Amino acid sequence: MSKLQTQSSDTRQRLIDAAIDLLNQRGLAGTTFVDVAKRAGLSRGAIHHHYASRTELLEDVLEHIGAALRHEVRTQLDSAPGASPSLNTMVDFVWEQINNRAYLAYQQIRSGVRGDMADKTRLMRKMRSVTDAWTQAAGSLRTDSSMVNSELPRIVLAALLGASVTMQTAGAPSHDPDFQRFRDQLKQLISLAELSAPPERAS
Repeated sequence: MSKLQTQSSDTRQRLIDAAIDLLNQRGLAGTTFVDVAKRAGLSRGAIHHHYASRTELLEDVLEHIGAALRHEVRTQLDSAPGASPSLNTMVDFVWEQINNRAYLAYQQIRSGVRGDMADKTRLMRKMRSVTDAWTQAAGSLRTDSSMVNSELPRIVLAALLGASVTMQTAGAPSHDPDFQRFRDQLKQLISLAELSAPPERAS
């Protein structure tokens, strides 16, 4: 990569980081092209050099979030001591991911996208990169009993992602006692489900 290409890549990353910050602070409606440029320390003309529109910038933001999440999922799966991480281990991992600044910015885009249908369609297409990462995670989970319903990982993941939407809507932080209690109770339910599963039959 040439020096010019490196500088261009660095500038785009600054714009993505600035957009993520503003999305978390102001939501999608309050994140303007001009304000992103200011936050990144660039002129309006400079941002137009890299992105033709706010939608194009948001597409890059979503692609960045999806790529980062896929990397984290892959790292978590590869570091598991067994063939795959346990469901309770993955609860803690997912909880951490849905509360980081990048994923919270994704939630702001997802809940706030309005306006031109073509722009909405473009952003929805990019959002699939995030949902695909979660699908990969759910499909790779194991329970501590092979007799537990095979749909349990997907149910647990759906519950966690639903909680993240509720937190974002309520404006509550992840350390809010109610949400901490929800996570702990979910882990207890998983343990109970695994303990109550019937023993495997001998072949």
